[in-house]
Amino acid sequence: EACGIVTETGSKVKTVKPGDRVVFELAKGACLKCKVCKTGHYELCPSKTPPGWASQGVYAEYTVQPEFCVHKVSKAIPGKVAAMAEPIAICVYGCLLRGGIQKNDLTVIYGMGSIGLFTLITLLDAGIKNIVCISPTRNGRQRLELARELGAHHIIEAEKDVVQEILALNKGWKADCVIDCSGSPQAINQGVNLVRKGGKFIALGIASQNPIPFEYNT
Repeated sequence: EACGIVTETGSKVKTVKPGDRVVFELAKGACLKCKVCKTGHYELCPSKTPPGWASQGVYAEYTVQPEFCVHKVSKAIPGKVAAMAEPIAICVYGCLLRGGIQKNDLTVIYGMGSIGLFTLITLLDAGIKNIVCISPTRNGRQRLELARELGAHHIIEAEKDVVQEILALNKGWKADCVIDCSGSPQAINQGVNLVRKGGKFIALGIASQNPIPFEYNT
């Protein structure tokens, strides 16, 4: 994720010009021709080479990005804020647009790293009324306390009996929605089991291993 100033453009570029302040999507290399791209989901293209993963990252002085990934931003927005456009977009799209979380859903967030905290901010801004944040405390309580400070309605240490805590909070029901932002196999397994029948499980985190076993008939 980055914010930068356009210094040079190719001859066919029309939407930005040198001097424009921009952010960009991480879909560099998407073919725009395959079945996935034609559905509009070029971010899932198997050919993409996102910066920092499969192509040059943005700690370099310059980076080359395709026009379809680049978006202009106001110069009034501080660079360190504009650079967060991409992760915030992930949370908005995954939770609100595609996930369709409702205001009264008891929603559990696993993992209070950057994406977990951005997810919390996104849900609070959308008016979600009952958000539970879960994070391990083996390295301290800083992340959980920051979640509380940002407005989480409940925080739970991952080391506790999370399922029983949720049942107690939700009048004997499991969660309406679970969002994994941790990528932890243990959290994913527990989170899938924590969703009520007919509920939603939203995967925003990048898993730390593959495959991940989980309870299927829950």
